[in-house]
Amino acid sequence: MSILEGAIFDYGFELKDKHNISLFGKSIEMKITLDAYSEDDGITAEQEQAYWKVKAFLAGGMAKVEKAILEFYGKMYKEFEGGFTAEKMRKVLREECYIIVKLDGETALLISQDSAPENGLAVVILPNLEVQTQDEWL
Repeated sequence: MSILEGAIFDYGFELKDKHNISLFGKSIEMKITLDAYSEDDGITAEQEQAYWKVKAFLAGGMAKVEKAILEFYGKMYKEFEGGFTAEKMRKVLREECYIIVKLDGETALLISQDSAPENGLAVVILPNLEVQTQDEWL
């Protein structure tokens, strides 16, 4: 079975299989998109490898993602009263997120806040765990 089975093409392949992840104790629906220039191009070998690595990472790596996000916000918003806590993140997170896999296999989890969806984060999962703004990563 191909990972593209049932995928919808729109500036990339949005995969049919959706996942629910828990981030800061909040259930979030995650959609996976594999970048592509055209539907006929399909996906690269790097994207297929990244897809399987990410699925394995998501099964046990969310604590690392949460820690990286809190560290990122901690550096960015030192003046935020009371610090940036998991409880505060749980309250502001949107209920959906995206995994984007670029042609070279670089992969990020894109998350947004309800209060400022335009100021989302890109948690780079592959090749190395790193948090950036979505503007930087995209």
